[in-house]
Order: sequence, then C-alpha cells, then structure tokens
Amino acid sequence: MEPGRLKELIVRYFQYKEGDLFVNDSVDHPEEINFSMEFNKLFDFKSGPNFFFPSSILKINAENLHSENNRSIEYVFHFPYQKTDTTIFRLPPGFTLESPLKTKELANKYVHYNRVVNATENTITIITNLTLKESIIPASGYNDVTDAFAQIKKEEDLKLILQKNNWRFRENNWLNSTLFRFSSILA
Repeated sequence: MEPGRLKELIVRYFQYKEGDLFVNDSVDHPEEINFSMEFNKLFDFKSGPNFFFPSSILKINAENLHSENNRSIEYVFHFPYQKTDTTIFRLPPGFTLESPLKTKELANKYVHYNRVVNATENTITIITNLTLKESIIPASGYNDVTDAFAQIKKEEDLKLILQKNNWRFRENNWLNSTLFRFSSILA
C-alpha cells in the first residue's frame, strides 16, 4: 500500500491523531500494519512541569453501547474480533515518568481486555488487547458487555503523566525542538 494511502487509512479509519512525520514499517510483514509517527505536540495539556499524555494513541474500544434493564432480544455485532495495539513512547531527554499506568485486566463471558505496561528510563511500552468473544450477545448478557465496554473506556481515558526536568529554565525552547515518537502495530 502506498505510504500516503496508508496514512489516510490510519488517520481516518482507525482515528489516530495525525502525526507530523509518518513512516510505514509494514514492508516486511504485509499481514500487519506497522508504522511510526512523530509528534511535535502529543500531550493533551500541561500543568507546571507535568505533561498529561493520552495512555494510547488509538482508542481500541470503538463500541458505544448503553445499558438497558429490560432488553428482550439479543444484540448482534457484525463479527467477533480481537484488536491488539502496541504503543511505544520514546521519551526525549529530560522527561521522566511521573505517574505510571498499571497493568489491567477485565474479563467476562463475552469480553476480554488487558493492558500491559513496561517502562524503562526513556521508553514506555503499552500493549493493549481487546477481544469480543461472540458476535451474538443474548439479552441476559447485554449489560455485562456494556459494563465491560464502559470500564474499558475509563481505562482508555487515563492519562500518562510525564515530568519535564528543569522545566522553568527551558520551557519556551524545548517545545519547538522536542519530538515525541511512538510506534504502533495493529494485528
């Protein structure tokens, strides 16, 4: 696939934030979509030396279901699925992880979600998996599915808090020259 077409697919279909630099890494593995993006500004907001980043560039849970107490018929998804997202944050010099995300697992009969977080001095790797085990959810299990998706949305909204060291002295200069890099693999 052409690099421009792949970038359009990633941004429009998968709803990734558009990066300042996009690199297609899928050449050796055509069955996977592998890419890297760089951002001049990736954080959502900052407060003093703390920068609040999204925990993942991709929201793996796209379902928007609402609880129903008196549901009498099954809910039908198009198909069961498994989504995996690996996001790797490569931190620029001077950043430290202030508030690490925790590994998390949620599971019931129909949905399984887990997030594994590994952090080193300058790299944070977040591997997220979401599995919808069945495409037809009986009315009796519908609220279990909606509750699971609601919990997953809360997990996806958590922020990764990074702290910029010596921020008072270089605050105006580093924003123009710092790139936040991440890589992602969709399987």
